[in-house]
This record gives sequence, structure tokens and C-alpha cells, in this order.
Amino acid sequence: MENLVKKILSSILNKFRYPGKQFKFLKMFQSDVKLLSELPDPAPQLRTLLIVKTDDIGDYILFRDFLRVIREHYKGYKITLIGNRVWRTLAEGLDKEYIDNFIWLNKPDFMKNKEYRFEILKQIRSSGFEEVICPSYSRNLFLEDVISAAAGAKRTVGIDGNSKNTFQWQDQQSRKYYSELIKVESGQFEFFLNKDFFEAMFRKGVDCYKPTIALKPWNAFKKRFGNYIVLFPGASVKSKKWNLQYFKEVGEFLAKTYDLHIIVAGGPYEILLGDQICSHFKYKNKITDMTGKTSLMQLCELIQDSILLITNDTCSIHMAGALNVDAIVLANGNNYGRFLPYPEEISTKIKTIYPNSFIKKLQSYGTAKMYNWKEKTDINEISITTVEKAAEAILYKYRK
Repeated sequence: MENLVKKILSSILNKFRYPGKQFKFLKMFQSDVKLLSELPDPAPQLRTLLIVKTDDIGDYILFRDFLRVIREHYKGYKITLIGNRVWRTLAEGLDKEYIDNFIWLNKPDFMKNKEYRFEILKQIRSSGFEEVICPSYSRNLFLEDVISAAAGAKRTVGIDGNSKNTFQWQDQQSRKYYSELIKVESGQFEFFLNKDFFEAMFRKGVDCYKPTIALKPWNAFKKRFGNYIVLFPGASVKSKKWNLQYFKEVGEFLAKTYDLHIIVAGGPYEILLGDQICSHFKYKNKITDMTGKTSLMQLCELIQDSILLITNDTCSIHMAGALNVDAIVLANGNNYGRFLPYPEEISTKIKTIYPNSFIKKLQSYGTAKMYNWKEKTDINEISITTVEKAAEAILYKYRK
């Protein structure tokens, strides 16, 4: 009875000490501590390495060139990558030569389902990894950090990055899970953050200079549609989505002015967006809806064969950058400099368009302050005319 009273009092005190979200996170942390304590003792196997990379598709594209470098450094090691299952087909299609084993994580289930979470952590511990690398600049205590901790490895290396995904107490706890945290220069494009990390870790220069995706010449889409433009109207959050009507009008203008075919692309959850554009499009014979009909590898092939991609801030822009394809991306300014705009030394073919109100803030505050910018600037301030002019600067040679 006394223990029960102590637990109740502790719970009440914690609610005052950690209000709202923080209390929820504290409960998750306490649960993770219990789960980790229930794992078997670590039994590391020699020459085994775990790479923890659980973020999104675009992040993986800006990271994956370093897998070759990791493989070269860890010759003779059995390398396992635990990754986000949303980019499974891309990784297995492009990077099997560098990875011996993949573990695919269902992130929503991992964050919400205690049984699934424990099974994943148990699988990581039982694999007996000797070393762990967690190359994430914005680590999450309840995701990358707890997975890294579960390995129980002799050496666990991560990035001493920003605390964008954590409260201060979470950052303090997460640091205990790593034997080394490597500081990299902040304010850089994501690809260069990765490059700095691996150069510091391996103590030598790394011969990766820009993200790449090397595909065999395909041309199947070009043979079917001729010269075409890809519209990608989806995005992960509403604040990143340019108005559908604007996408449609830009597509109609370019189809008519340049006699080009328009292909609408996107993931399975964006089928409605494609249908809304195509069903109201003026020139029915000049548009094709491929939303939800391509794998990630096929989406890369579709973008590779296009003469222009027009997209929101989503994975497709990083595919275009890695494939060296002309692209226009509409962005609201969040995390300016980290994922957009593209530095010229990586690509001169990516044109980023921001709302005028964001440009004014950028001029007032400077790029350093905007690197962690989180305010939801209205992306629909970007005008149709601005996008059409940007497209014309690229497509002038196709004009009828």
C-alpha cells in the first residue's frame, strides 16, 4: 500500500514538474528505461556494425552516397541498416551492395505500440552489434537514440547536432546512450552535415561531393509521352502544400504554350490530389495521372526522363537533385539552408521559390537565424505567374 501511495504522489508531482507534452514524454522515457532493463545482457559479435537511419525519404537520398564510404572503412564487417520502411524499395534497389542485412521499421507502430517496440529493441540487442553509427543531426530520444541504446554495443557514435526533436532533459538523457558524439558545423546543407560527420569519424577526407542516383538509361516514359513535365502536388504537411488549383493552372499553361505532356505523380496517400487536378484539366489528352502508381524506383525513373519537375518541398526534389534534372520547388522557408535551397556546388538545376514575406524575413534576420525556422509562412503567397516565369526560363527551347 505504501509503494502505491508513493507512485501516486510521484505521478502527481511529475505532472506539475513536466506539464503537457513533457509529462507524456517522461512517461515514454520511463517505459523505455523499463524495456531496456528487460533486454538480455549484450553479447557483441566481432566485426558487426549497425547503422541507425530512420528518418524520411529525402534524408536517405542525402545520406545514401556515404554507404560506399562506410563499406570501404568497415571492410570485412557484417553491416546491418535499420531504416524507415517507407524507403525500402529505394534502398534495396540501389544499395544492396553495401548492406548485408536490412531491418525495416514501421515508425508509427514503433512510437505507439509497446509490444512492437519491445520486439524491435529485442531484435537489435540479440543481434550483438559491436559498433553502432547513428548519423542523424536531429536525433530523437524515443527513436534513433533508444534503438542505438538497445544495441548495447562497445562503441556507439552519433552526431552532436541540434535539439530540434527534443526538450533539454531529453537531450541530456540521450547523450548517455553514446560513447562518442561528434560535433559538426551547424548551418550547413544536410549532405554536407553528413560529409563533415564521416570525415571527423574516419579522420580523413571523404570522396563524396554531391548526392547521386545512378540509374540505367530507361526512356520508357519518354517513348510513351514524348517530352513531359512532372507535377508533384503532395507534401507531408499542409503548410508545405501549394494550392492544387495553382498546380493545375501552371500545368495547363505549360501544356498549351510548349505542347508538352503533363504527368501528375505522388504517393498512395495523394491519389485524391492527382484526381482533382486531372479531372478539371482543360487539355485531357495532355495529362496523365500516375499518383500512387509508381514505386520509389519508378518515380526516380519518371523524374529522370522528364524535362522539368515542379514540386512542393518533398522527396521528389531530392530525387531530381540526385538525378541532375531541372526542377522548381515551392517552399515555405522552414529549416532554410538545411534542405533547401540547393547549394550551387551540388546542383544549379534546382530553382527554389519562397513566399515574399519569407524573403523579407530572411533579409531582416539573416540565414543563420532562419536555419531552424519553424513558423508556417503561407506558401500560397507564391503566385502562379512567378512559377510560370521560372518554368519558362528553363523551357524556352521547347516553345512552339
